[in-house]
Amino acid sequence: MLLIGVLKIINQRKISLIFTTGGYISAPTIIAAKISNTPIIIHESNLEPGLVTKYFGRLCDFVLIGFKDTYKYLRQCRTIYTGTPLREQFYISNKLPDWVPNNDEPLILIMGGSQGATGINQMLYYSLDFLLEKNIRIVHIIGNNENIDLNIKRNKNYIRRRFINNIAALMQNCDLVISRSGAGAINELMYTQKPSILIPFPNSKNNHQEKNALILSSAGGAIIINQKLNANIFLKKTLERIFENEGENKSKFKILQIMQKNMLSLDKDNPQKKIIRILNQFRNDL
Repeated sequence: MLLIGVLKIINQRKISLIFTTGGYISAPTIIAAKISNTPIIIHESNLEPGLVTKYFGRLCDFVLIGFKDTYKYLRQCRTIYTGTPLREQFYISNKLPDWVPNNDEPLILIMGGSQGATGINQMLYYSLDFLLEKNIRIVHIIGNNENIDLNIKRNKNYIRRRFINNIAALMQNCDLVISRSGAGAINELMYTQKPSILIPFPNSKNNHQEKNALILSSAGGAIIINQKLNANIFLKKTLERIFENEGENKSKFKILQIMQKNMLSLDKDNPQKKIIRILNQFRNDL
């Protein structure tokens, strides 16, 4: 039924080119495109492609990939490396919001995606006293579905929000990000060139979040901590190692400086412009 519905839309609206971003809903769209002889381009954002891209990508005219090494999984497809587009806010310079603690100490951003991440939140709480004793500034995005632990003490350097609209402002101006490692987060970190501690979602399909995280850790710009027994201890020890190892300038920290330098060596392209250029060129050739 879904396939028939897609075919009707293609015919009724006289669609001449289809662009899709994967997921199970893309499968009937790709099949409908082939039946109707309509050109179709798919974008794959993860390092290891999802099932639809793996099995149906060969039916597409092109597969646009978010990471350079993704082509290894798609050797029967015509791939073009573009990167993954970000929200518009990432392509402009943003100032920190007024509610963020304002001093010269490092700023950590903790986030777990739009729904938050209970595992990351619990791990962070174990390290909170140490960070606050160091006067580290912390912005903690806990997610809309997360219950707030009322036992966490108030502190001027610790700000907690369920959700914020302009995450780019925080990422552009922070010193360290603690996050899951979905494709979106990895690309945001690459574009803002920020050091990170990545905690892959343990139940991600084909362990793709850990594979995504390896892109930054192999470049020396991220530290991976797997969410398992005693992970809260590993996170605290990692933070202690970072913030007790001062560089020549006492307002800087040696490990962060090294990670920052490594992040600066990564490509910083604008995938959105690349994709638009490809779509326009393809459409003009039709």
